[in-house]
This record gives sequence, C-alpha cells and structure tokens, in this order.
Amino acid sequence: MFTLGDFVLNIFIFLFGLLWALVMVNAEGANGWGGKSPAWKLDSSKWYALPFKSFTWGREINLLPVFAIITFTVTFLLPPLWNYSRGLPFNIIDWGEIIAYFSIFGIHEDFLWFLINPYFGIRKFKKQFIPWHPHWWFGLPKEYWIGFAVFTVAGILSRGVIWWGIALLIQLALLIIFILISTKIIKPSIIETN
Repeated sequence: MFTLGDFVLNIFIFLFGLLWALVMVNAEGANGWGGKSPAWKLDSSKWYALPFKSFTWGREINLLPVFAIITFTVTFLLPPLWNYSRGLPFNIIDWGEIIAYFSIFGIHEDFLWFLINPYFGIRKFKKQFIPWHPHWWFGLPKEYWIGFAVFTVAGILSRGVIWWGIALLIQLALLIIFILISTKIIKPSIIETN
C-alpha cells in the first residue's frame, strides 16, 4: 500500500537530489565529474586507488565526485543504522526501498545537475557535450538505465508493482514539473552561448 509517508518520502528524495545537484554545480561549474576542481586525483594504476575504481565507472579518479557518492551512500544508510541502534526491526523490505530510492536519487542528482547548470541546460544534455558519460543507450547515459533497472527491481521486490508504479509516477511528475519551471527560469541565452 502506498501511504502519505511514501508520498512525502518521494518528494524528499527528489528535493535531496536537487540539493546535491546545486552543491555539485557550484563545486564543478562547467566541468563535470570534478573536471578542473582542485580535488585530489588518484593514479588508477596504484593499489590505493583500487577501492575507488568501482565509484568511477572507468572515469578518472577525481575524489570530489567519489566523496560525494560516499556521502550519498552513508546518508541512505542512516535509517537502518538509526533503527538498529535503538533495537528497532529493519527488514528486507526496508533494504529494498533504500536501494530503490538511492538509485532514483542518483539519476535525479545527475540529470538535475545538467538541467540547472547554466553551462549546460536541457539543450546540451547530449553525448557530444558530456565526455564523462561516454556510453549512452536510447538517448540517456547508461548509468541512468542501470539505475532505473535497480530502482525497478528493488522497488517491485520490496513493495510490489503498485507501490513501484506510484513512486515512479511521482518521481516523473516532479521531474517534468521541475523541467518546465527551470526552463523558464534559466535564460536560454546563457545556455546557448556556453
């Protein structure tokens, strides 16, 4: 059953993605994936870089986005740790929801980064403008499709098809509303000249 709490949580997940997109746009500017940020960069051939390779999907190991991903992960793990520390039950359904929401959050954060970034916008959300997303399937970065598949499987297995369908509709509605609003707020002249 989809509750009011589920509805509020869906809105929160979307807003959390928007907040992190704002943080990362301000940290990275026109240079996604940490581009020209002064963050540490690791030589991927060194042994100490090995744990970070899984976070980078084959990209340069720039620790700004890697630490952001670690922060997201820790944040999403807080509810089960909070419950465990108080002796409250936490079951497989809860884990499924966390995995589903973490996946959709990752898609939102990344896509909203492009949408609100004055150097990109919706018109430059294309493979030729985004070298750090080298693999695209059906007009979207492959990571989005993988994240959506994880969201789908985890959502359906943990809460069922109806819950997943309603969560998906809410997430898509929030995204469409934000796209419509943001394309009116972000001046097209800024987007087109960069």
